[in-house]
Amino acid sequence: MPFSRALRSVGPVIVFSLAVRSAIEAGDEPEFALDVRSRGARVEVAVGARFERDFDLVLRTANNPTTVGAQGWSLSVTSDGVEVCGITTSGTVGGDAEDGPPGLRDVGFETSELGDGRGIDDCADKVGAVSAVVLSLSTPITLPPDGEAVVARLTVCGDAPEALGETRPASIYYANGCGGSG
Repeated sequence: MPFSRALRSVGPVIVFSLAVRSAIEAGDEPEFALDVRSRGARVEVAVGARFERDFDLVLRTANNPTTVGAQGWSLSVTSDGVEVCGITTSGTVGGDAEDGPPGLRDVGFETSELGDGRGIDDCADKVGAVSAVVLSLSTPITLPPDGEAVVARLTVCGDAPEALGETRPASIYYANGCGGSG
Protein backbone atom coordinates (compact mmCIF):
# COMPACT_ATOMS: atom_id res chain seq x y z
CA MET A 1 0.00 0.00 0.00
CA PRO A 2 1.52 3.36 -0.98
CA PHE A 3 2.43 5.79 1.79
CA SER A 4 0.71 9.17 1.45
CA ARG A 5 -0.19 12.14 3.59
CA ALA A 6 -3.27 14.29 3.59
CA LEU A 7 -2.73 17.98 3.10
CA ARG A 8 -5.59 20.17 4.19
CA SER A 9 -5.45 23.86 3.38
CA VAL A 10 -7.33 26.16 5.76
CA GLY A 11 -6.52 29.57 4.35
CA PRO A 12 -2.95 30.57 5.10
CA VAL A 13 -2.12 27.30 6.89
CA ILE A 14 -1.64 23.77 5.66
CA VAL A 15 -2.22 20.96 8.16
CA PHE A 16 -1.33 17.36 7.44
CA SER A 17 -1.89 14.02 9.08
CA LEU A 18 -2.06 10.41 7.91
CA ALA A 19 -5.31 9.73 9.79
CA VAL A 20 -6.94 12.92 8.51
CA ARG A 21 -6.51 11.59 4.97
CA SER A 22 -8.82 8.64 5.62
CA ALA A 23 -11.37 10.91 7.32
CA ILE A 24 -11.38 13.28 4.35
CA GLU A 25 -11.84 10.36 1.96
CA ALA A 26 -14.83 9.23 4.08
CA GLY A 27 -16.30 12.74 3.89
CA ASP A 28 -15.77 13.60 7.58
CA GLU A 29 -13.34 16.50 7.65
CA PRO A 30 -11.90 17.88 10.88
CA GLU A 31 -12.20 21.62 11.38
CA PHE A 32 -8.97 23.61 11.71
CA ALA A 33 -8.81 27.25 12.80
CA LEU A 34 -6.06 29.71 13.65
CA ASP A 35 -5.91 32.31 16.38
CA VAL A 36 -3.48 34.98 17.60
CA ARG A 37 -3.36 35.40 21.37
CA SER A 38 -1.72 38.12 23.44
CA ARG A 39 0.76 36.98 26.05
CA GLY A 40 -0.26 39.43 28.77
CA ALA A 41 -1.95 42.71 29.48
CA ARG A 42 -1.93 45.64 27.09
CA VAL A 43 1.36 47.32 26.22
CA GLU A 44 2.11 50.39 28.32
CA VAL A 45 5.36 52.18 27.49
CA ALA A 46 6.70 55.71 27.63
CA VAL A 47 5.61 58.19 24.96
CA GLY A 48 7.57 57.55 21.76
CA ALA A 49 9.41 54.54 23.24
CA ARG A 50 10.27 51.43 21.24
CA PHE A 51 8.48 48.25 22.38
CA GLU A 52 8.37 44.52 21.69
CA ARG A 53 5.46 42.18 22.38
CA ASP A 54 5.04 38.41 22.02
CA PHE A 55 1.89 36.69 20.74
CA ASP A 56 1.00 33.00 20.63
CA LEU A 57 0.00 31.51 17.28
CA VAL A 58 -2.64 28.88 18.04
CA LEU A 59 -3.90 25.96 15.92
CA ARG A 60 -7.35 24.71 16.96
CA THR A 61 -8.76 21.35 15.83
CA ALA A 62 -12.43 20.43 16.30
CA ASN A 63 -14.83 17.70 15.20
CA ASN A 64 -11.99 15.38 14.29
CA PRO A 65 -13.44 11.92 13.58
CA THR A 66 -10.01 10.29 14.00
CA THR A 67 -7.92 9.48 17.07
CA VAL A 68 -4.93 11.60 16.06
CA GLY A 69 -4.31 15.26 15.35
CA ALA A 70 -2.04 17.23 13.06
CA GLN A 71 1.45 15.86 12.42
CA GLY A 72 2.64 19.11 10.89
CA TRP A 73 1.65 22.53 9.64
CA SER A 74 2.83 25.49 7.64
CA LEU A 75 1.63 29.02 8.33
CA SER A 76 2.21 32.58 7.24
CA VAL A 77 1.49 35.74 9.29
CA THR A 78 1.91 39.50 8.92
CA SER A 79 0.77 42.74 10.55
CA ASP A 80 -0.41 46.31 10.05
CA GLY A 81 0.59 49.14 12.42
CA VAL A 82 3.45 47.18 14.02
CA GLU A 83 6.46 45.34 12.60
CA VAL A 84 6.89 41.58 12.63
CA CYS A 85 10.30 41.24 14.34
CA GLY A 86 10.63 37.52 15.00
CA ILE A 87 9.06 34.08 15.08
CA THR A 88 10.05 30.92 16.95
CA THR A 89 8.70 27.51 17.91
CA SER A 90 10.77 27.40 21.10
CA GLY A 91 8.51 26.86 24.11
CA THR A 92 5.59 25.63 21.95
CA VAL A 93 4.43 22.20 20.75
CA GLY A 94 6.48 22.81 17.59
CA GLY A 95 9.68 23.11 19.63
CA ASP A 96 12.27 20.36 19.86
CA ALA A 97 11.75 17.61 22.45
CA GLU A 98 15.19 18.51 23.88
CA ASP A 99 14.24 22.16 24.43
CA GLY A 100 13.35 23.56 27.83
CA PRO A 101 10.39 23.51 28.09
CA PRO A 102 10.20 20.55 25.70
CA GLY A 103 8.16 20.61 22.52
CA LEU A 104 6.82 17.58 20.66
CA ARG A 105 9.19 17.66 17.66
CA ASP A 106 11.54 14.65 17.67
CA VAL A 107 13.53 13.82 14.53
CA GLY A 108 11.23 16.15 12.62
CA PHE A 109 11.62 19.32 10.64
CA GLU A 110 11.18 23.00 11.53
CA THR A 111 11.87 26.29 9.89
CA SER A 112 10.58 29.61 11.19
CA GLU A 113 11.80 32.88 9.76
CA LEU A 114 10.96 36.41 8.82
CA GLY A 115 9.85 36.94 5.25
CA ASP A 116 12.19 38.64 2.88
CA GLY A 117 9.85 41.54 2.01
CA ARG A 118 9.07 40.05 -1.39
CA GLY A 119 5.75 38.52 -0.35
CA ILE A 120 2.79 38.04 -2.64
CA ASP A 121 -1.00 38.02 -2.21
CA ASP A 122 -1.90 39.24 1.32
CA CYS A 123 1.79 39.84 2.09
CA ALA A 124 2.67 41.97 -0.93
CA ASP A 125 5.01 44.79 0.12
CA LYS A 126 5.04 43.55 3.74
CA VAL A 127 7.50 41.74 5.94
CA GLY A 128 5.73 38.80 7.49
CA ALA A 129 6.87 35.55 9.02
CA VAL A 130 6.52 31.89 8.11
CA SER A 131 6.76 28.70 10.13
CA ALA A 132 6.68 25.09 8.94
CA VAL A 133 6.86 22.09 11.27
CA VAL A 134 6.76 18.30 10.90
CA LEU A 135 6.74 16.79 14.39
CA SER A 136 8.56 13.60 13.34
CA LEU A 137 9.83 12.01 10.17
CA SER A 138 10.24 8.60 11.84
CA THR A 139 7.52 8.09 14.49
CA PRO A 140 3.79 8.92 14.66
CA ILE A 141 3.91 12.06 16.81
CA THR A 142 0.77 14.18 16.53
CA LEU A 143 -1.15 16.87 18.34
CA PRO A 144 -4.26 15.72 20.24
CA PRO A 145 -7.19 15.01 17.88
CA ASP A 146 -9.21 17.96 19.20
CA GLY A 147 -8.24 21.06 21.11
CA GLU A 148 -5.85 23.99 20.92
CA ALA A 149 -2.08 24.06 20.65
CA VAL A 150 0.38 26.97 20.59
CA VAL A 151 2.41 26.15 17.46
CA ALA A 152 4.65 29.25 17.28
CA ARG A 153 5.40 32.51 19.05
CA LEU A 154 5.46 35.79 17.12
CA THR A 155 7.29 38.94 18.24
CA VAL A 156 6.12 42.32 16.99
CA CYS A 157 7.76 45.66 17.66
CA GLY A 158 7.00 49.28 17.08
CA ASP A 159 7.12 52.78 18.45
CA ALA A 160 4.59 54.07 20.96
CA PRO A 161 2.57 57.16 19.94
CA GLU A 162 4.24 60.54 20.46
CA ALA A 163 1.44 62.05 22.58
CA LEU A 164 0.21 60.95 26.00
CA GLY A 165 -3.17 59.20 25.75
CA GLU A 166 -2.88 58.70 21.98
CA THR A 167 -3.48 55.19 20.64
CA ARG A 168 -2.32 53.59 17.43
CA PRO A 169 -4.30 50.77 15.82
CA ALA A 170 -2.43 47.58 14.98
CA SER A 171 -3.41 44.14 13.75
CA ILE A 172 -1.71 40.77 13.41
CA TYR A 173 -3.23 38.26 11.03
CA TYR A 174 -2.62 35.05 9.12
CA ALA A 175 -2.00 35.84 5.47
CA ASN A 176 -1.20 34.05 2.26
CA GLY A 177 2.10 34.71 0.55
CA CYS A 178 4.60 35.74 3.27
CA GLY A 179 7.54 33.88 1.73
CA GLY A 180 10.80 32.95 3.38
CA SER A 181 13.91 31.25 2.07
CA GLY A 182 12.05 28.01 1.17
